[in-house]
Amino acid sequence: ARIAAEKAAKAEKLANTKNKTKNSKTKTEVKTPEVKTMAPELTEEAEALGADFSSNRGKLPWPVLKGVICQPYGEYEHPAIKGFMMNNNGVEICANKGSEARAVFDGEVTSIAISPTGGKLVIIRHGEYLSVYSNLESVSVKQGEKVKIKQTIGTIIDEDGKTSMNLQIWKGQKTMDPSGWLFNAR
Repeated sequence: ARIAAEKAAKAEKLANTKNKTKNSKTKTEVKTPEVKTMAPELTEEAEALGADFSSNRGKLPWPVLKGVICQPYGEYEHPAIKGFMMNNNGVEICANKGSEARAVFDGEVTSIAISPTGGKLVIIRHGEYLSVYSNLESVSVKQGEKVKIKQTIGTIIDEDGKTSMNLQIWKGQKTMDPSGWLFNAR
């Protein structure tokens, strides 16, 4: 579980700090070495949960009661620095002040950690899939706890009038675009 938390924390740090500098003549890319960890062996119950998670692609509830995607998955240009490219391993979801984060599917809390960008993060295992929720002010679940779909897992930080959280979905070592998993996100 500690390895998964460290991996998610490193992935989030990479999402928020990886940059590519562009100009008309050259392109320089800064890369972070890939971190390899062994995937845990899945029980029959975990395999069934993973298959059920997979079959709900495009049907998962949002991790907030009301919100919008305010930063997409993947590479995008920094809004204030022209030519500065950033990479997001998930989607940033903006919500109302005081909003709570909630689980997008049944699973088990495998890790709770401090995010490299501040705030707390929660990792929930859904068979071979992981959902990662970061930028939380407080957490209302414990490591090892079984959670249900739409269960509150914490409150989202409000910084300078902006309330947003990052949601990531991983299958093994690979990130997936959460907007393709959430109901009516596209």
